[in-house]
Amino acid sequence: MEGGGPPPPPPPPGGFRPPGNMFPGGLAPGVMRPPMVLPQQTRYFNQPGGMPQQPGLIAQGQAPVPRPPPVPVLSEEQQQKLIDEKAKKWLQLNSKRYGDKRKFGFVEAPKEDMPPEHVRKIIRDHGDMSSRKFRHDKRVYLGALKFVPHAVFKLLENMPMPWEQ
Repeated sequence: MEGGGPPPPPPPPGGFRPPGNMFPGGLAPGVMRPPMVLPQQTRYFNQPGGMPQQPGLIAQGQAPVPRPPPVPVLSEEQQQKLIDEKAKKWLQLNSKRYGDKRKFGFVEAPKEDMPPEHVRKIIRDHGDMSSRKFRHDKRVYLGALKFVPHAVFKLLENMPMPWEQ
């Protein structure tokens, strides 16, 4: 030690140092307070190791705990207005993504529904796969069976129900 002064005091029990290497009272030992400054009266002794801490200072190694901003209380009308604004903004941003797709400015007319006789003919013609006519196509048809449930669902979906007429 070249300074010749006394060694620094040992750390407080529990391994915690005062915040910012400050000592109780806010000043290092041997340093006097300027005149006309009142000493702080409030000290918090609930810190680990029993060391007082000035309000507003955080011990080393601890992150300050930010308080969440106060949540504004909105009335039902204001909430509905906010939801409507968000919905309008979403529609504006996503109208290109989910809007009607046009090819070169041409809007395709909706397709006409196939008559039920069409499906009946397909089932009648392809119902018996043992025929020599389908000898080479059997592999393709058997592979296509996995799509039948979806096709049936789509047929049922497009059938008008009695209560819809």
